[in-house]
Amino acid sequence: MLRIASIPALALCLAAGSAGAQTYAVATSFCGGRLIAEEFITQVTPGAQGSASYYVRFFNPGQRPVEYRIQAGGGMIPRPSSLATLASGARTTQLVGSNPNVPGSQPLRNEQLARAVTVSCL
Repeated sequence: MLRIASIPALALCLAAGSAGAQTYAVATSFCGGRLIAEEFITQVTPGAQGSASYYVRFFNPGQRPVEYRIQAGGGMIPRPSSLATLASGARTTQLVGSNPNVPGSQPLRNEQLARAVTVSCL
């Protein structure tokens, strides 16, 4: 089952343009290679009332669906994590968490974001 809720998150990320988004495209394997995080995306909305939202793009290279749960660390406010399923050969982009902009604090980016995301599979 592909998480339909992830499609609006991707559309929001793409609609905001490249000025506020940064993609870290380093493949990271989870669950013994059954689930691949192809990209980690930081989308920043600037300003005092702005925020940083964090996404991960998953790919299932296997022949069977993968059931998984995302855990967010690194000080981000995690999105409530429920069990998700990704079909064989499918891709999805999911919101991992967010943070309000705080003066003097930088959003998670690149390897820092990748290290803050953990995934468990059934």
